[in-house]
Parts: sequence; C-alpha cells; structure tokens
Amino acid sequence: MKNNIYKIQSLILASCVLLSINSFAVKHLVSVGNFFFNPVAVNANVGDTIRWVWSAGFHTTTSTSVPTGAATWNAPITSSNQSFEYKIALSGTYNYFCAVHGAGMSGSIAVSAGPPPMLNLQNLAILTGQNNCYDASQTITVAGAGTSFIIENGGVGTMIAGQNILFLPGTLVNQGGNLLGHITTNGQYCNPPPAAIVSGLGNDGNINAHSSKPGFTVYPNPTTGFFTILINNDLISSPVRVDVIGSLGESVLTANLINLSAYGANISGKPAGVYYIRLISGDKTETVKIVRL
Repeated sequence: MKNNIYKIQSLILASCVLLSINSFAVKHLVSVGNFFFNPVAVNANVGDTIRWVWSAGFHTTTSTSVPTGAATWNAPITSSNQSFEYKIALSGTYNYFCAVHGAGMSGSIAVSAGPPPMLNLQNLAILTGQNNCYDASQTITVAGAGTSFIIENGGVGTMIAGQNILFLPGTLVNQGGNLLGHITTNGQYCNPPPAAIVSGLGNDGNINAHSSKPGFTVYPNPTTGFFTILINNDLISSPVRVDVIGSLGESVLTANLINLSAYGANISGKPAGVYYIRLISGDKTETVKIVRL
C-alpha cells in the first residue's frame, strides 16, 4: 500500500474485495511558547485530537467558547506539564487563550462534522460524464445483498474511507469506467461532497435514473427485469423495431411497434448482466445499455 490509492477498471465482482489499512483520526500539534500558539488556527474533523506542546515559558490552554455540549478545558503548559490533549467530539468553533497572558495569546479550532462513520452504496449508478466521491470515517460498503453499484463508460467513482472499503458482489465497472479506492491516513475526505446521481428510487428500490439517447429513454436502469421504453415523437412517425440483445450478441427479444410512444418489456427470466436496447426507425438506429440485476 505504497500510497493507499487503488484504481479499478472493467470489473464485475462475484466475491468480496476489501481495501483496508490501520488508520486513526488525526492528531494536530500546537506549539506553545512565549506569547504564541503555533499554529494559531487549526482546521480539524470530529474525532481528531489537539495536542498542545510546551516549548518555552509558563502558560495555559484554556477554552473561552466551545460548541454547545462540548467539554471545556483548562490545562497548564509548562516545563513540568509539557503537553495536554483534547479530543474533539462535536463540530463547530472552539476558541481558547492563555490565562496567564490573556487575549493577546489566543487560538482557535474550526471543526467540520466530517463524513459519517459508515456508508452503504447500494442501487446506485454513475453515468457517463459523472465524477462522484463518497466518504466515511470508518467503512464504505459497496453493493452486496442483491443490490448493485454500477459505473458506466466515462463515469468515475471515488471511495475514501478511514479504515475499510468493501466491494461486494453487485459492484460493476464497465469498460471505460473508473473506480478509485483510497484509505486516508491524514483525515482528508471528499470536498465538495458528491453531487446527487439519481432522481429518486422507484417503488421496487431500483434506480430511477434514465439512460437517454435523443430518440428514446429506458427506465428503470438498472432493472430487475421489467422496464419501459419511451419513444420520442420524431421516431414514431415510422414503424419502430425494438431489439433486446445480450452481451454476447444473442437476440433476447424483438418487437415491432406502430404509432406507440411507450413499450413495456420483461427480461426477468434472463440472467443478470448487461443487455442492449436497439431501436430502428427508418434510417435511424440508436442503442442504450441496460443492466439486469
């Protein structure tokens, strides 16, 4: 684990893959000397520890304001009491000073809430052109339990965890997609947080994001078997042929439509995997990939 960053391309998981490293919350060191705290301002996350270390003089580190519910502190920092540690439990701003030297010797700690300790990524898809990051201070679990996490061609997914990343069956990275796994050892997570990648979940819990071409739309995608094809008006002016094709090029379903703008199909009897929906109307041919869970 030279740099704790892993890149996966073109992956279908049938078993669990674990990225793991022993890592801990960050400890921030503040040097205490004559009339100074260095650094005077610290940016930290919940779970981090601030450690004040004596370098010269006779001082204290004494809180003056803390977030509601947070513990206050007052500790000497001297040649006989050379360090003091404070573990951060709540987000917000912490201000402190040296009670010996007053407001002229002060410091602050800005604490962000940080990522959740555990994160489950299930029934999600990263589509072409999307670049999304997900983080957890302890463990990220991807797919599993009959769910899916899919990265399409041209999509990028980044996972940053403090301890473990579990890639379970149902994790699919299509050719041209990228999945990056990163175990952080310095408390740096996603910034900014990932943009939403789905418009919502359907009644069956599947992604309601649409895979679109100018001529038609297929949803839900991924699907448990039943899906709907919505056909734009510029195609239904001519008879439309619908072909569902397996990943090996085999014909799965064929239908001929006349003056229909919607068509429901069912491939629930077929194995899980990638299929292609092809529409032919006059001299126009368009194809969309669909995933059967």
